[in-house]
Amino acid sequence: MDLADRTYTELSGGERQLILIARALAQRPDVLIMDEPSASLDFGNQTRLLALIASLVKHRHLAVVMSSHFPNQAFSCASKVGLMKDGGMMALGHPDDVLTGDNLGAALRDRGGDPTNESTRRHPASGLRALLCLMPRPTQNGARVAV
Repeated sequence: MDLADRTYTELSGGERQLILIARALAQRPDVLIMDEPSASLDFGNQTRLLALIASLVKHRHLAVVMSSHFPNQAFSCASKVGLMKDGGMMALGHPDDVLTGDNLGAALRDRGGDPTNESTRRHPASGLRALLCLMPRPTQNGARVAV
């Protein structure tokens, strides 16, 4: 993919997303906070991105906090996940323990509630509930954070 000679406004949403991620990684942060990093990416680039994230966590000891609406992404790269519902943390732990059929069913079940307060329960654009993926690294003083 040759993007060097194109202006940012000529790029697709997925290309822009990859450039913003590359820009954050070029800063060599200790912690990377990513809000739906695979949004706008085709399946192949989603897979490559998740593999890269897992590799950076393992080999560079990068800590990553990532939101996603896709539980399969958590299985591919997260060592710890949080399942959120109604603006709070419903479960936190290893993906195998948290992303069970019972937990996912309970998180996705619509219990009604206050329709004026939907933004605290669902993503404002997609309407989906959030899944928080955590890939911790050993803590160090003076950690650099890229968002």
